[in-house]
Amino acid sequence: MSKNFQMKRYCKALAIIVFLSTSLSSSGQWYWQNPYPTGSNLNEISFISENHGWAVGSDGSIIHTMDGGETWENQLFKPDNKLYGIYFIDQLNGWACGYSFSKGSGVIVRTTDGGNNWNEQISGTNFPLYGIEFIDSDTGWAAGGDLLYTIDGGANWTLQFTSPFPHILKDICFVSSSIGWICGDVGYIITTDNGGQKWEVQTSGIDDNLFSIFFTDNLQGWTVGESGTILNTIDGGVNWELQSSNTTERLNSIYFVDQDNGWVAGENGLIISTINGGDDWINQESGVNEDLNSILFVNSNTGLCVGDLGTICKTNNSGSIWNTSSSGVFPTLRSIDFVDNLNGWAVGSFGTVMNSNNGGNEWTLINIIANKTLYDVCFADNLVGWVVGEEGAIFRTNDGGINWIDQSLDDQYLFLSLFFINNSVGWITGWDGAIFKTTNGGNSWITQGSFTNDDFRSIFFIDAEKGWVAARDGTIWKTNDGGEEWSLQYSNSSYFLHSIFMIDSLFGFASGDGGCIVKTIDGGQNWIPLMSNTSSALYKICFIDYNVGWACGAEGILINTQDGGDVWTIEPSFTINNLYGIMFTELNYGWTCGDYGAILHTNNGGAVKFVEHNDVADNLIDILVFPNPSKDITNIKISATNSCPTKLQLYNSMGKLLYSTESLTHDHLSTYYQLNNSNYSSGIHYLIIQVDTQIIVRK
Repeated sequence: MSKNFQMKRYCKALAIIVFLSTSLSSSGQWYWQNPYPTGSNLNEISFISENHGWAVGSDGSIIHTMDGGETWENQLFKPDNKLYGIYFIDQLNGWACGYSFSKGSGVIVRTTDGGNNWNEQISGTNFPLYGIEFIDSDTGWAAGGDLLYTIDGGANWTLQFTSPFPHILKDICFVSSSIGWICGDVGYIITTDNGGQKWEVQTSGIDDNLFSIFFTDNLQGWTVGESGTILNTIDGGVNWELQSSNTTERLNSIYFVDQDNGWVAGENGLIISTINGGDDWINQESGVNEDLNSILFVNSNTGLCVGDLGTICKTNNSGSIWNTSSSGVFPTLRSIDFVDNLNGWAVGSFGTVMNSNNGGNEWTLINIIANKTLYDVCFADNLVGWVVGEEGAIFRTNDGGINWIDQSLDDQYLFLSLFFINNSVGWITGWDGAIFKTTNGGNSWITQGSFTNDDFRSIFFIDAEKGWVAARDGTIWKTNDGGEEWSLQYSNSSYFLHSIFMIDSLFGFASGDGGCIVKTIDGGQNWIPLMSNTSSALYKICFIDYNVGWACGAEGILINTQDGGDVWTIEPSFTINNLYGIMFTELNYGWTCGDYGAILHTNNGGAVKFVEHNDVADNLIDILVFPNPSKDITNIKISATNSCPTKLQLYNSMGKLLYSTESLTHDHLSTYYQLNNSNYSSGIHYLIIQVDTQIIVRK
């Protein structure tokens, strides 16, 4: 739907951020705390030295280390992509490949600055691309349903070979510019001795899918795949022989440092190794249970492997001991609460309670409560807190969560939300219209819910008298007497409501399915629907002040407003997991949690910000941008009382400049410009319109 955006301000200079439907990749200001360094499934790893390495993930993520895997940083997050392969030839030049779900085509991205910036290349194939390899900065191959070839670093990719169905190509290995092999599904192996001008099929003798291939020279090589399959050749693939792996697990990746010493990684945390070229394979203890998808060694002693749920393992002694350099627990986390910038708790499935005393840099599994799913947590201070959940679960702690006192009610209840205004007075709510109140810290509970049978998803009080609950059937109820009586304020059965948040007795917000957000400025007498910029379910909403707010929800959606909800911006969360809880202790410090143990944190506000400078007004500027969102051409009309220079700039959400005009001069009351954004993929960008010599940015 097209929406015109118009603002009028008196100013000496004006710059307005306008949200257009144009964006390439974006990098937000949220980062993983659990699991660390990421919760994404990692599919392949590439190192060019003992210290510098990269890994790619199933949600379009690329992470980078400069200290041998001790710490990692996010470089790319594009959740509509799934990246399978990555290859670097030096510290600056690298490529990654996969599949774009939004475009329905194979995707290739390239960096020339070590991953600080990744640029998409045109693959020309509709098939996923699983493997990529380069022999220099110009010459490389990418393999999937098609085999692609480039001689200019990927600026142009040409079709070199199409594999017959069902032989999807999975991995590439070249030992020189001319000699290489590729393996794939249903025992498929092809080879070339002329740089791919011609490919010949080799006889593997098996029908198992093959996922990884590795050669140490022109003659000796191995390939691995399903059901514990390992094949070896000593004549360049003319003949392939089975080796006994002593396992039936799926084998995903193989790597050799010489003709004798090699390793294989596979499902369920499997690592096996050989010291005699594969005549014997022995098990090594990885210490993890997650599938391991890629393994490599930077020398005969130091190796790394990556796998599902962000698993990263490292050895410094050829695999005698593998240490997990990633960390975390993986139950679904339903709620998170911090009492200050250091002390916080998260709760979820299987009675999980996690605690951090350093702002989330480290999380400790401190208690498992009755093996019940816990849906909400609320702490009054760094010692006293409560959790609620299924089967009537209510527990209180007086020592920060080390020990818990059972205050549970009948197991017929499922409690979804709780709210305490101090150490004594609080409320809990849940299924079938259940509302209970305590005035003695939970030692006893008084029922208050008998006016509806619908499920209450969220409860919020601003003092001992005024409170609100949001229900699954799209209703909002309010009390003015601490819960003795409740009155219906809002009803819209089109959307389930999941969360409610009140800033004070007048201003508040509620969120729900379908990207629903409603706002009140009169204590709930009227609730106004807002445009959230998403259709995803929003499970939690919170505000830091009257202007700055956040909501999180399905498939990793994170949205932010800087103007009290008038405009919402999608912010990159670095996850496609559902996010169920979000909270901020102050403007810059926030956390969100969700599926597979996901906890993400920001310490700089989480959203891209531009500094605002106010000056004396002497020029009336009127800006009209339409249509917005826009697919192709964005029209910009600027009207000013005085003639003044104007400059247009287009930024991505990282603040990277993508397009800029030279300074233009107004000679008329109204001037029109057109911005062609047809070359950019869908998403969010920032259009800054700078008039005169100084800048004001309105959000």
